[in-house]
Amino acid sequence: MTRLTMMQKTILTDADGVLFHWNAAFNLFMHERGHPQVPDTEDNYSLAKRHDVTWEVGRKLVNEFNTSDYIRDLHPFADARKYVKLLHEEHGFDFIVITSLSDDPKAFDNRAHNLRKHYGNAIKELHCLPIGVHKGEFLQRWKDTGLFWIEDHVENAAAGADIGLKSIVIDHPYNAKYTIHDHKLYARVNYAKPWHAIYNAVCEEYKETPCELKMTSS
Repeated sequence: MTRLTMMQKTILTDADGVLFHWNAAFNLFMHERGHPQVPDTEDNYSLAKRHDVTWEVGRKLVNEFNTSDYIRDLHPFADARKYVKLLHEEHGFDFIVITSLSDDPKAFDNRAHNLRKHYGNAIKELHCLPIGVHKGEFLQRWKDTGLFWIEDHVENAAAGADIGLKSIVIDHPYNAKYTIHDHKLYARVNYAKPWHAIYNAVCEEYKETPCELKMTSS
């Protein structure tokens, strides 16, 4: 494949917890099946522990959810839609989505539909990997490109940083306690308004003038 360069305006990104509110929809799904989230477990990444089920039951239900029509209607996460749109329409960036949702064709179709609905032409490529797979090996195709890589899972973010990507991790309560490879990450951003910080970081790196500053100076 053609080797990308830093100045090509492409951003690599995860989907769930980054572009979409996966957890909110999954909590509703689990509540309907009699497994509501245990109180005060937002800081636990294990879905089995968050819903008090065995690992095997948890994985079966995640697989059912990820291949269901719930995935067609997930809401955009936080301020993602606003700033993805700005980066694409005002600054010319395209996005490549890499998600370990499922390799089931139905899951791909549902995710593609949801991305088109909320992010339109900003999404250049979609790659759906098997559920829960570590993304380090797949990211090798962008090794040493210096592209931004946006994740909500610290280990996947660190895997990108290890091969020369500019990894930004969104500090959800379930991963904020992890400090693995923090010295290699480009940034950690608060989950309340993560894409505002991401937008400013990208503009700074690419020497782009943020739209807020353009409006102020006009």
